[in-house]
Amino acid sequence: MVAKNEKSEGKSGSSARDRTAAVRHLTPGCFQSKGVTDGVGGWADNGGMMEWLTSRAAEIKAQWVLAFADDGVIWGRFDGDGGLRLSSDIAPLVSPQLRQETLQELRLFGEEAELFLWRDGRGNWRARVLRDTGATEPDNVECWRFDEDQILWGTDGELLDRSGFTLMTDGEQGMQHVVPLKAQGKWSVDSRPLRLTVRHYVETDKNGMARVVASRLVKIHSEGS
Repeated sequence: MVAKNEKSEGKSGSSARDRTAAVRHLTPGCFQSKGVTDGVGGWADNGGMMEWLTSRAAEIKAQWVLAFADDGVIWGRFDGDGGLRLSSDIAPLVSPQLRQETLQELRLFGEEAELFLWRDGRGNWRARVLRDTGATEPDNVECWRFDEDQILWGTDGELLDRSGFTLMTDGEQGMQHVVPLKAQGKWSVDSRPLRLTVRHYVETDKNGMARVVASRLVKIHSEGS
């Protein structure tokens, strides 16, 4: 799904160089990570899981969903009324259904926070929320953050009716996914338009060494939007 990242350099340039540029624009900001136990995994059926996800999304003001299942990738978007629209609702022949039986991991995310849901080594569900906080932690540790855009697959975009979802096909790889935004058109492999914004949090230790200590998803967007 990610066409270029820090581990894979391509014709469109090195994401490692992009990250270096992003680090130059560090802004003050810490994070809070908190485990979630209320209702996690206690769903009687898939409908119960969807209700739980919608409720948690409202709490953290999430706008987007990205899930990985045994049978593929699922994107989603929360509309203004709080309703959840999934890529599987729009294009079921391309995007698999969101089912707890096949779900591996899922992220609800937006500008303020991310909820990460995953299975542990024993197959039990676990969840945590990572959210932005102030410029210092309670023990006066200074911290910063920076955003990095990762390039997603997709050179051909076909808008799917009025849903606001787009079927993206990659001309070089031949893979497809259905994204929750409008990106109709054709692009070269050097100018794939889709971006997944990742926020990295940086802290310094007692010796003054800085390192990335946590990361989360922020948004999906089309370059230039």
